[in-house]
Amino acid sequence: MKGNPNPVQTPEFKAKQFKAFGEVSQPLSSRVLGIKLPIDIDRAVFSLPPKERVPWVRRVITEAAQRELMSPSPEESRAIAHPGTTPSPAADISPSSEMTEQPTKRKRGRPRKTAVESKP
Repeated sequence: MKGNPNPVQTPEFKAKQFKAFGEVSQPLSSRVLGIKLPIDIDRAVFSLPPKERVPWVRRVITEAAQRELMSPSPEESRAIAHPGTTPSPAADISPSSEMTEQPTKRKRGRPRKTAVESKP
């Protein structure tokens, strides 16, 4: 048997682990969102010091999600995004039964290398 069979982590120890940068008004998810960005955007975001970058990214994503994903209807979303315009019926992007895709099973592992065409 390896390790401590009865590990003890005090509340004080747990409180010091993984402190969030910036002011956090709501509980944070245990999942981490990791995305790749275009190079110029990545450089701009990472030019901020971590203590400023993390709260900024959290704020920007939260504001966009609230504005674009959590609004009650697509019409209200368009009205917020484009004030003064009236939504056209053709602009409705709600998915129909024919347009919905079935989730595909992700393959694990490294992608296969493709053959490179040789130049004549």
